[in-house]
Amino acid sequence: MGIILQEIEQYPDALSAFNQFVFYSSDAQLIGQVRQVITWLEQVVPWQEEQGKIGWKDGSKTQ
Repeated sequence: MGIILQEIEQYPDALSAFNQFVFYSSDAQLIGQVRQVITWLEQVVPWQEEQGKIGWKDGSKTQ
């Protein structure tokens, strides 16, 4: 899973990362797992930002 996450970090948003991953992978179970992770991230990240728990390393917030 670590390699997948490194690949995903190269893309500006979750959807383009997921689309790129699907393009390279035909493993339906793995795609399902990545989709679950992205859905979870899209829910958790904004909430954690509201709580002031996370942001970019330079201290700015995500867009």
